[in-house]
Amino acid sequence: MSQRILLLYNSVPTEIKKDNTILWECVSPLTVAAIYEALQQTGSEIIPVNLLSPKQLEETVSEQGPITLAFVIAEGFLEIPETLYNGFGAMAVREALMGLGIPSTHSCPEVMKVCRNKNLTYHVLRNAGIPVPDFFVIEFESGRSVEEQVEKLEEVLSYPLFVKPVGGGNSICIDKQSIVENREDLYDRIEILRAVLGDYPVLVETFLPGREYTVGVMGNGDCYVLPIVGFPTDTVVRSAQSKISPYAARKMDILDVRNSKCSELVDIAYRSFKTIGARDLVRIDIKEDSSGKCHVIDFNGTPSLSSTSSVVAMAEAVGIKYPELIGILLYEALKRAGIEPTAQLIELVSEPIAKLRAFHKEMVA
Repeated sequence: MSQRILLLYNSVPTEIKKDNTILWECVSPLTVAAIYEALQQTGSEIIPVNLLSPKQLEETVSEQGPITLAFVIAEGFLEIPETLYNGFGAMAVREALMGLGIPSTHSCPEVMKVCRNKNLTYHVLRNAGIPVPDFFVIEFESGRSVEEQVEKLEEVLSYPLFVKPVGGGNSICIDKQSIVENREDLYDRIEILRAVLGDYPVLVETFLPGREYTVGVMGNGDCYVLPIVGFPTDTVVRSAQSKISPYAARKMDILDVRNSKCSELVDIAYRSFKTIGARDLVRIDIKEDSSGKCHVIDFNGTPSLSSTSSVVAMAEAVGIKYPELIGILLYEALKRAGIEPTAQLIELVSEPIAKLRAFHKEMVA
């Protein structure tokens, strides 16, 4: 019997998404089509589902029959929109799949919870000795007023500060105004986030003015660091809008493996991957402070796979085509789940995995 892969995603029309911040985690129809076409080259039957609710997922699995594995880029359930940004959607989707006995791509539910809640990410990494910014969490349902919490925050953090949601990803509510220089600006920014996302916690951290990098890591037992992307030094804040610009327009630099910064970035990324217990594929955002020391500022357990994404640029830099990248992700998930990949998938990924191994060996030499 052929393998049957459930492709789970969240997508809405572009004109609806662009005017609704809470839907920014939804992928474009073009990305869905590209992943679907890539998966079709793996020799499996692909069943695409725009994920609306847990009930819809159960009904789909019941109607479709046995599913080999779910390829998941859905960040939650469209009919429960808060799951797209509250930090628990990616975990909830995987818990639902586990309940149905279906393995999935990317990390397990517990790890997804850590990835999608930046305060948890920071706690786990800091406890392992991995540098993260100093931070404070504003909680609207803590029983303490925002004013009380800000006073406490100012005892441990100094301006300028950076304000972002605790949960979610895709730079939701992040732009140049996320940098605040004083208490008045901080109050204003907190209220903006609250107006958009409701009473979900807000993360306030020390602003890091240095260069930003992003590092992709693929694999499980054997992990491979992808080519490292460095952003221009004049890129102060990477907003959602900047991330959807074409590769050339973003002026991303692929760092030469001989760059003196590479060893530090590889060490931080590799240790972060192992510490958090991630699987298959992650993208780790790292930023320098004023002295050039690197800190992890985000650990993305489901990095974008759009044609303009950093991960795709990393893969292309080492000679891996889009269908091959998608194939490697599926291959890693199947092997981890103890499922033998199809002969067609093995043929698709054999040479690209060899390229990854060779590059990784050069990177860590």
